[in-house]
Amino acid sequence: MFGKVPEIFLDRGQLERQFITELGNPSSPYQTSIVYGMRGVGKTTFLTDISHRLTKKKDWIVADLAVGNNLMRMLID
Repeated sequence: MFGKVPEIFLDRGQLERQFITELGNPSSPYQTSIVYGMRGVGKTTFLTDISHRLTKKKDWIVADLAVGNNLMRMLID
């Protein structure tokens, strides 16, 4: 079930901090990233947490985009 709280929840704080640090490094391979995994493992939650952390940083602009017919309109707005 989508949104179900898992029995075991692993702390991803260190991974999130490393990911954000590497995103800020222009020569890092993290500049282009793919987050993948089985359904329900926390991919969306991980990216949402990264988004919230970056939104709080003054040098970052976070754009939440959903692939679909209105992608160009969303980018322009």
